[in-house]
Amino acid sequence: MNPSAAESGGISIKKGIVLALTISGAMAGLGGAGEILGVHRRFIEAFSPGYGWDGLAVALVGGLNPAGILLASVLFGALRSGGMAMTRTTRVPLDIAIILQALVVLFVAAPKLVKYLLKKGGFKWWNSST
Repeated sequence: MNPSAAESGGISIKKGIVLALTISGAMAGLGGAGEILGVHRRFIEAFSPGYGWDGLAVALVGGLNPAGILLASVLFGALRSGGMAMTRTTRVPLDIAIILQALVVLFVAAPKLVKYLLKKGGFKWWNSST
């Protein structure tokens, strides 16, 4: 929780992050392989409904804050549930709800991306008149 204290104690922050991500990815892969090979004994097409991507989007929209993630997950759940109900009753494609989710993520991420690019000088062509 305190990167400067860890650095002064001789712990490499970047190495720790990479190690944690590698171990968690390996454990997730082993869990998925155990499910596919041990339970189903064959590869099932469309096995994953995409919860991992939804989790990333919810964390991004929630701003990595527990309260924000709770609200974002309710929003995404309502969009998914409402999209499926809309598909059943009116035969409107579920892709409309997915597009709405993508727009929410885009509008939340775009300001941070623009700030980053302005800070790094990535928009030099934008301010060419000054």
